[in-house]
Amino acid sequence: MGKFSSIAPVITLGSISKGWIVPAWRIGWIALNDPRGVLKSAGVAQSIQQNIDINPDVTTVFQFALPEILEKSTKETFAEKNLILKQNVELVCDRLRNIPCVVCTKKPESCTYLLAKLELPLMEDIEDDMDFCMKLAKEENLVLLPGVALGLKNWIRITIGVEAQMLEDALERLNGFCKLSALQTEEEAERQTQYESDNSVWRFKGSDTAAKASSVTMRVIVYKLFDLCTPDIKKPLLPLAHGDPSVYPCYRTSIHVENAVADVLRSGKGNSYGPAAGILPARQAVADFVNRDLTNKVTPNDVYMTVGCNQGIEVLMQALAAPNANIFLPRPSYPHYEARCVYSGLEVRKYDLLPNEWEIDLKGIEAMADENTVAMVIINPNNPCGNVYSYDHLKKVAEMARKLGIMVITDEVYSQTIFGDNPFVPMGEFGSIAPVITLGGISKGWIVPGWRIGWIALNDPKGIFKSTGVAQSIQQNLDITPDANTLVQNALPQILEKSNKEMFAKKNSILKQNLDLVCDKLMDIPCVVCTKKPESCTYLLTKLELQLMEDIEDDMDFCMKLAAEENLVLLPGVALGLKNWARITIGVEGRMLEDALERLKGFCQRHMKKTEASLQSLKLSDNGEI
Repeated sequence: MGKFSSIAPVITLGSISKGWIVPAWRIGWIALNDPRGVLKSAGVAQSIQQNIDINPDVTTVFQFALPEILEKSTKETFAEKNLILKQNVELVCDRLRNIPCVVCTKKPESCTYLLAKLELPLMEDIEDDMDFCMKLAKEENLVLLPGVALGLKNWIRITIGVEAQMLEDALERLNGFCKLSALQTEEEAERQTQYESDNSVWRFKGSDTAAKASSVTMRVIVYKLFDLCTPDIKKPLLPLAHGDPSVYPCYRTSIHVENAVADVLRSGKGNSYGPAAGILPARQAVADFVNRDLTNKVTPNDVYMTVGCNQGIEVLMQALAAPNANIFLPRPSYPHYEARCVYSGLEVRKYDLLPNEWEIDLKGIEAMADENTVAMVIINPNNPCGNVYSYDHLKKVAEMARKLGIMVITDEVYSQTIFGDNPFVPMGEFGSIAPVITLGGISKGWIVPGWRIGWIALNDPKGIFKSTGVAQSIQQNLDITPDANTLVQNALPQILEKSNKEMFAKKNSILKQNLDLVCDKLMDIPCVVCTKKPESCTYLLTKLELQLMEDIEDDMDFCMKLAAEENLVLLPGVALGLKNWARITIGVEGRMLEDALERLKGFCQRHMKKTEASLQSLKLSDNGEI
């Protein structure tokens, strides 16, 4: 269609799923063919980017393989598959001539389906296409798709992308089911396309909803800071604003994790679609894994596979969105929660994490609650604070949720990234007090964020989620979103079965060494204070003493000038809901941190007030004295 973009702007959707027969890999694309820039001037291009900013990323493993896949693909690549499909369509069309009441009005030239019209006036006891397919399934164990699912009443769709032997069997059963003769129908006339003139007024524009939601995402702020950096051989860009340790060789995932995926890839078993909730072996593996630490056990039916934790957040916020509903989010917090609430129309009410220990302000939550409050979100281990909640604190959270009649949504994606003294306690342990929904995934603990595999687990021994319709709503939202990658789902049992504390020890040891390095160096850096040493995650939150600096208005101004002057990118606290703080990523190589801290020190010394700069060391002690 892009051939005609000089007439009208064209947006093309494509992917490798069908042509290359790998639908489970979940790799597709949007391409804008718009030589006159209409989509940009109308705000559509920007709106596409904003929607992408708040949705799960595409699996990067296959993105890296895509250049070689596409470069080596020719007509011959698809010849064998297309020949089989052509033979199958010939077989079906030939057999349908002898099957009454089912008419192929036009032989397909592409795809893996054949549409056939039902001549229902010639059949007894069949009301419509849905009735036809339901009775066919019940009587013959043969499942065809009723046309009503495609917007075409009293038609059916037959899949030809199967083995010929299956088609032979299916057509025999269909023939037996249809007992009356059918009338042949005439082919539909071809539609004529009428093009608009060159001076057309285009009646589309970008959506404001995604713009509002994406404005609170971390990604938008980080890339704004990247834009301020300049190519510099002496001072290369140091991106310490977001955490992805997987890009550094020292954090590479274990060989058994890689082999698990490679084994599935070589077997050819992981290339097909799976159920919306995920394949049973993966859900069973997740249930077994989380049950290691739980008294209240979950079953595979309590587990839903997602495209990373971000899709889990999207599904849950959408499932809970109802007129006037509100939800409690922590401050500071991972900003994707707020973005998805804005997009879903779910009112956000923020509760504070108390800075001394970053524990939850339970009294503040009770004061904010009303009859429209549906849930509270906790992040444990906490991103961005790095603290790990105690058993007693989590029990108080559950008791408060029970008192208010709300659920607890707990994000535990960092549960395998702990290097402090406090042990991790899953919130699901308190599911008998208040219903708990747990978000988890392999991205952080197993250092494979590009694989995009996460899960939702319901810990609800009293069945509250089912009786209130929440479980059904989660399933319904999954039904209309992309499936999780089944290639990695098939590998998940092997990955999780062999995972133990020792597997995560190397990664956690490196993170602890980096944390000690940063905390030690910060003692000599003015105006940047570590108030509490984290015990988990891959970040360190620092407070900015801006009253001691010149020409720095706030944390955003601090980070923008730091990026422009030093090619060093930190995340301003405002992105996390915590003004005049900054987050430093420790999930990088030690030498990068050494370089980054030297640059940070030089920047802070330059921007200190002159009266303060003369002091050799400037730090606030615990009692607030200089």
